[in-house]
Amino acid sequence: MKLLLVLALCAAGASAFSAPNGLALGMVRRAPQQTVLADYKPPSDADLQKICPNALKFNDPSCKNGGRLHADNSTHEEPERYNNCVQCDCPPQWTGIDCSLCKSADACPLWHDPDSGASIAATGCSSDRLLPTAFELLHGKRLTCACGGAAGDKTTAWACNQQPFTHWDATVTHPNGTDKPASLSLIERAGMPSQDDHPGNCPGPGGKGTVPCPTAQRYKYAHPVVWEGTFTGCSWATGDCISPLKGDDCVTLSCDSANVVCPPNYVEKCPGYTITSCGKIPGEGSASYWMHRCNPLAVPKNGSAIKIACEPQRDNETNAFQCYIAQEHSFMASLGMQCTTGGCIYDKAGPAPPMPPVPHHHKTNLVELLALGFIALAIVSVVAISGMLILADTRKSAAQVAHWSAGGMGEPLVLEAIAEADASRPATAAAKVALLPLGGPSGRRAPVVLSWSRVSCSVRKGRRGRRKRILRAVSGVAGMPGGGGAVSCMTAILGPSGAGKTTLLDVLAGRRGGRSVAGVICLNGHPVTPAQVRERVGYVYQDDVLPGTSTVWEFLSFHAALRLPLLNKQAQGERVWQVVQQLGLEKVAHSFIGDEWVRGLSGGERRRVSIAAELLTAPGLLLLDEPTTGLDSSNAAKVVDILAALAEGGVGVVLTIHQPRPDVFRLMHRVLLLSGRGQVVYAGATAQAGPHFARLGYAPASPDISVADHMLDVAIKSPPEEVEQLAMDFSGSRVSADDQAWAATLQAQPWPLPPRRRAPAFALNFAAAAATAAGLAVTFYATGYETGGIQSRLGVLFYMVLYLSMMALGSLPVWRQDGILFARERDAGVYTTNAYFLATAAFDLGPMRVAPPAFFAVLSYWAIGLHAGCATCVLCFLGILIWSNIAAATMAMMIGAACPSDASANTAGSLAIMASLLFGGFMLNKDQVPSYASWAAAASYFNYAYEALAINEFHQAPTPFFFTSPLNSSVLPTLRVSGEGVLKEFGFHSHRFWGDVVAVALCSVVFAAVTYLLLQLSDPTVMDRIKRLSLRRRSKEALHSPRGAEQALLPMASADADAAEAEAAEALEEYQEGEEGLGSGEALDAAKSRSSGDVKGYEHDDDDDMTLQEALSAGLSLGLSDGGAVGPALSELHTAVAIDGGEVTAGEEHGTAFVNFSNGNPDGHRGGLVLTWEDVSYSVRVGGAPQPRRILTDISGIAGDPLNAPTGPGDSPSAVGGAGQHPPSRTGGGGGGGGCGGGGGMCAILGPSGAGKTTLLDILAGRRWGAGVLGNIRLSGRRVSPAEVRGASGYVHQDDVLPGTSTVWEFLAFHAALRLPEGHDPAAAGARVRLILRQLSLAKVAFSFIGDAYKRGLSGGERRRVSIAAELITAPQLLFLDEATTGLDSTNAAAVVDILAALAGGGTTVVLSVHQPRPDVLAMMRRALILSSHGRVVYSGPMDTARAHFEALGYHTPPEVNIADRVLDLVIRSPSTEVQKLVDGFSRSAVARADAEVLARVTLDGAMQTAEGHVPFLEGRPRASLQRQLAALSGRAAKNARRHPALIAVNWGATAVVAAGLGAVYAGLQRDSGGIQNRLGACAFMVLYLGVLGLSSLPIWRAERLLFIRERASGVYGTAAYFITGVAWDFLPMRVLPTAMFALVTYPMMGLRPGLWYAGRFLGVLVLTNLTGTAMSMAVGAAAPTTAVANTGGSLAVLTAALFGGFLLSRAQMPALTRWLSTLSFVRYGYEALLDNELHGMEDFFFTPYSQKGIPKEKIPSVRVSGDIVLGTFGFVPGSLPGDVACLWLLLAAFLAATFCLLKFRRLP
Repeated sequence: MKLLLVLALCAAGASAFSAPNGLALGMVRRAPQQTVLADYKPPSDADLQKICPNALKFNDPSCKNGGRLHADNSTHEEPERYNNCVQCDCPPQWTGIDCSLCKSADACPLWHDPDSGASIAATGCSSDRLLPTAFELLHGKRLTCACGGAAGDKTTAWACNQQPFTHWDATVTHPNGTDKPASLSLIERAGMPSQDDHPGNCPGPGGKGTVPCPTAQRYKYAHPVVWEGTFTGCSWATGDCISPLKGDDCVTLSCDSANVVCPPNYVEKCPGYTITSCGKIPGEGSASYWMHRCNPLAVPKNGSAIKIACEPQRDNETNAFQCYIAQEHSFMASLGMQCTTGGCIYDKAGPAPPMPPVPHHHKTNLVELLALGFIALAIVSVVAISGMLILADTRKSAAQVAHWSAGGMGEPLVLEAIAEADASRPATAAAKVALLPLGGPSGRRAPVVLSWSRVSCSVRKGRRGRRKRILRAVSGVAGMPGGGGAVSCMTAILGPSGAGKTTLLDVLAGRRGGRSVAGVICLNGHPVTPAQVRERVGYVYQDDVLPGTSTVWEFLSFHAALRLPLLNKQAQGERVWQVVQQLGLEKVAHSFIGDEWVRGLSGGERRRVSIAAELLTAPGLLLLDEPTTGLDSSNAAKVVDILAALAEGGVGVVLTIHQPRPDVFRLMHRVLLLSGRGQVVYAGATAQAGPHFARLGYAPASPDISVADHMLDVAIKSPPEEVEQLAMDFSGSRVSADDQAWAATLQAQPWPLPPRRRAPAFALNFAAAAATAAGLAVTFYATGYETGGIQSRLGVLFYMVLYLSMMALGSLPVWRQDGILFARERDAGVYTTNAYFLATAAFDLGPMRVAPPAFFAVLSYWAIGLHAGCATCVLCFLGILIWSNIAAATMAMMIGAACPSDASANTAGSLAIMASLLFGGFMLNKDQVPSYASWAAAASYFNYAYEALAINEFHQAPTPFFFTSPLNSSVLPTLRVSGEGVLKEFGFHSHRFWGDVVAVALCSVVFAAVTYLLLQLSDPTVMDRIKRLSLRRRSKEALHSPRGAEQALLPMASADADAAEAEAAEALEEYQEGEEGLGSGEALDAAKSRSSGDVKGYEHDDDDDMTLQEALSAGLSLGLSDGGAVGPALSELHTAVAIDGGEVTAGEEHGTAFVNFSNGNPDGHRGGLVLTWEDVSYSVRVGGAPQPRRILTDISGIAGDPLNAPTGPGDSPSAVGGAGQHPPSRTGGGGGGGGCGGGGGMCAILGPSGAGKTTLLDILAGRRWGAGVLGNIRLSGRRVSPAEVRGASGYVHQDDVLPGTSTVWEFLAFHAALRLPEGHDPAAAGARVRLILRQLSLAKVAFSFIGDAYKRGLSGGERRRVSIAAELITAPQLLFLDEATTGLDSTNAAAVVDILAALAGGGTTVVLSVHQPRPDVLAMMRRALILSSHGRVVYSGPMDTARAHFEALGYHTPPEVNIADRVLDLVIRSPSTEVQKLVDGFSRSAVARADAEVLARVTLDGAMQTAEGHVPFLEGRPRASLQRQLAALSGRAAKNARRHPALIAVNWGATAVVAAGLGAVYAGLQRDSGGIQNRLGACAFMVLYLGVLGLSSLPIWRAERLLFIRERASGVYGTAAYFITGVAWDFLPMRVLPTAMFALVTYPMMGLRPGLWYAGRFLGVLVLTNLTGTAMSMAVGAAAPTTAVANTGGSLAVLTAALFGGFLLSRAQMPALTRWLSTLSFVRYGYEALLDNELHGMEDFFFTPYSQKGIPKEKIPSVRVSGDIVLGTFGFVPGSLPGDVACLWLLLAAFLAATFCLLKFRRLP
């Protein structure tokens, strides 16, 4: 766009510099000049002395052969009268400036030969040949040239007129008369006025009027000589002509270097001399001295090469040779010269004249095509070879798996046998040695014992930095249960959710350290650091972070390759297959793992894959966080069996576990039980746990209760003071003393050795780059060499760098999308940070950054016509683009590694790119960068890359370029310029080419180094080292203290100050819990008084003092806990509270109340709702398989109570039982959950992992429908659609998608505000939330942040309960729960089921999938549906008939064995034929027949109700009004913005900085060409900046997309409310206000069009353009499946809009094929509207040449134009602002509508 301006408008660029001074080589042009005016009269000698005193003084020029100096004593002040003193008037036979050139031999005198003394007559005259004769080789070749070009050469004609009567006198001298490199002496002379004094008045210019005659003083320093120079290294040849001459037969004279003096030393300079002017004449007013001056653009540069090319034949009319002269680095491409020669030839022996070389026909085009072909071939070869290797490896792996599946692996390599050497199988033996190093003759490894003492951990809580204690002086041992046995042990860590189990495991595994952790950790008695622990243990996390795009086999093979380096590939594959078999993953070995958007493995299968990765190495110590979570009871038992086998082999196993089955718990050798406050209640042998609690008076109420369940019940249900006493009793017990004594003997154990590790690699595709390269080829096809062509060349080069930079934004999440996986695998020792960085950088900086530039080189370069005929230029072009792409990618990586979120990374990355391109040389001339901003230009990789590309394109270009004027003005003619001239016009310097390339590479290295440093700082090992270094001084001092030695050994131990701080925090917390919240509930009342009355009352204000939050949380804990005093605010919960026709029903379960809506029924219950489904099947096509994979097959069933009506509240199980006791419904058979008369009922869906439980639940809940789904679903007998099911039901998903920035209280209050009926009592709603918090044991975390993947918050069990709590708020008619108890300990799981049973008793039908149910939990289920591994029904019917059914089929189940565990064991462990018998047996059973009859009866009843028009359930749940939805969503958005201000701060801060910087760079815009250029550049930058800044809205719909989908499906709010809130909270704080600030800062600083009206329109257009670009990004973000795809798509959309925006390519120059795209470009309308506002109707702009320093403005020629002419010049329509604004509004509406439709109608996952 700068091009548009300077090239089109500044055609007079040279004129400004040469008009007042010497003619440039490459700057002049004219038709053949007239030597003598018609009225010329030769002066007398006296007059000649007056007219040319300076020329005569120096005898320059010296007239020969009777010539006389030409002089005209005219008084006319006209340039055509300045033909004085510059040439001689010659006799007829002589010519040349000094009459020294002969026209024929007759004119030549005799020549005296100094050698022979003879006089020799001339034999000829060389006037007809340019090549020197033999005589001229000895005595020199003379040429005299006058300025003049070929016919039609307007550039030379115009340039010659700028300095009339310009001549050159050239002499070529050859050393010793040989053809060795010669030297050229060249003198430039130009006409001058008469130096005579003329008093009085003289005729004015053009003969009009009179003017004072000039005095002799004015021309005192006038001299015809402009400059003289010597050019060396000259040679003659015959070759290519210089344009505009054509052909390759021109006679050329080329010189290598110049040495020019201007003015010559003998010429006296005028007073006040500068390169553009002279000083004032004293006493003559404003008159200045006159002389030729030395403009740098008009004088050859020293050291530069020069070339003169002439046609081989003379012109018949002028007898002159038409020549053109070109100089390296000259502004103009060439200048025409009409040269004459004529040396007298004498017959004197000498060397033969040089023969001109044979014309050389260039074949560089072929070379260029070969280079392009080689690049294309290399790309295709790499892609093809990579594809073949991947395909071959895939096929080989599949063949191996098939071979092993068929038993080809030989004897199974079971874990127990790994340690035994097998000499017959070397590979297997190697595997055994690698997996389990032998430790003795028994084949077992040396044991590794983990012990820890007084481990404490605290975390900072709230803004004021106070610490909350999580763990309190926890001690324990894991490893050998005795002193000296060879068998290791399994240690289970139990405790309620939130007790700190995961935190303790993190500390023991070395994943958590620093100041927040205190205590001692030892391996075999040796104190160790966290880094040493990480090197020696394996760790399986609670949540499964896996690469969704990998298959199970690929993921495990990847780990095997890196973690089993001593094994060959065959042995690694066998090991992987063995683990796959042991964990039951054969069926999904080649299935994609999947992620949140692409469905893959089930939750249980993902869990097993995580475990499998650690089981590959069978490490010496293995820690697992809830390894059985997500697994059915049989698979959970199987996993524990494998872990037990590892323990038997000498591997220490430590695991946290929820809801352990009795048989699973018996496998544990040791157990550690934590209280809710992180204290040790018990730690010791499992066998001693029961007797220990019995001794303390806590014997189980029934012998049927599991020891684990009993321990958890005691720890959870006992009052806090009793739990405190239990911890104290254990610390003084014999069990604790024995453990301490045993731990003290461990130092004699051997030191465990760490395993070896290695590192990774991956791949991507480049379709977008190929499509863009092809698009550029079409859009810029066959670019010309005129102004538009120059614009297009610079524009397309700029666009390529911009495209690569924007696409590099895809690297922003490269360290974030897999950040958690990287952290875990690094901590597990799979690879180091160095390896991960190198591998990821190699992938992202290798093919990802090399291939796109290669597409530009192959597809775009030749089609556009860039630097034709230069093969090396293609390679340089490719290299520069690759380095610029790498620089942009590394910068994006650096920003992504430094930013806390994707949104802030997008904003920061976009701003960095915009800052780089502002100083890139396209928006702002490089020579105009202010000095105070030079540092920004120096840091801009864009600056170096763009300049290098421009130099590569224009330097030594074989074809000249033409600056054409858009106006018909003689002042601004067409100029033919060289590529160097183009570079100079835009401030580029060709000598900086290699420096630019090195600078781009250096930027890449610096960015990569900073990225590497940021990744290293995230490594706990590195941070540990840093902390150790920082604490070294204090550690040395601590050695002198009593505990100094211990602290010096323990880097994990806190400093004294930290310990004191932790103790103070603990004391304060205990004080608050013990004093502030006791009995009175004052803290709760105070908090309630601040948060009552409306929706906002449910959301705690973060601005309040943190003490209030602590007090409120403590008050909730005390007021809602068993046995605690209940404050007045809570006492009302035990009574009925009317809420919109419903009532709050009091029920007692553990001393609690349960709230239930009854729709006004007098008995407090709702009518039953029966869910039935018939022949439900589901299949899905996997990959390219010809047949779809069947997931579910003919599933039928019933949920609810189709026979019994509700009988009353007393029948609800929740109304039975007292505090601390199990209700009868848990131990009795059947009837739970409404089985005694409740109108609803609970139906459990059981089955192994991968059986399709979640899929079935999705179909029943209306969350999955369409292709692949078959069957009928009915509610109370009426067939319903998925939407109708969703309207009548609630759904708790398997994975917990929650807003990490909200607290628990805020989240539940948000749901209560929107999901409770309109007009509900806020106080009752708040009571309901508090009651649910109590029911689900969430009171103590009520004001804790939920947390997310990057910020730790609630534990997994707490998050699970929060998800359930959200659905319990409305007590829906039909409630689905996917693995509702997963992640909960057995006691809390039972409590959740109690609540669900209470709901069922109140008339709600509950359908849930469940893993590992406790017997008492299973007894509460009315019905059960058990699926096989292949999705078929094994049993569907009442729970109380299940045992009898399987007994009838011959499968006896002992009374003490859980029937569900028994059936799942049969389904999982039995052969497929046996499982098929179970399926067939059920289909023929009496239970199936009874269910069929019930289905028929319910269907008939439903048909009758439909006929009567009574379908109550279709009314659905009431939805909050749009106003309420907007208010609640706005409240959430406001809190998120306040808690995470980084994005807004970055946006506002960056906008302020950019606005101030832009205003400073473009300050004080003028009205000349430079001011016009800067206006165009500034407006273009603003529009592009706002478009790029809008990319920060790409993640707006993605950050909480799953949450939105879940909450919308649950009826919390609608798409419209969510959309309006999202748009409003993005538009107002992020777009409107920052843009307004941007406009208010830049407008006055830049000096744009004055007037409030125009400033207001400017602001309005900027805001509207920003909103439109943002809306486009929103639409792309809503459509994209991932953040990376959204970044790529958004960048492509902005780049496309910019390409057709009007500043890179004029609309008139766009091909018809792509011109229509400009109508969709918001950049075009915004840019044109800004320019129209600025220029339309304005006058007094000037088209001027591109000024150079030192040239006064008054010396620059210009053309006065209006703003409308400027707009038209660049292809814009004057007065287009209203239409552009209307188009922006239309685009804005279209983008928002598209976004809304995508949100509303996209298929739910």
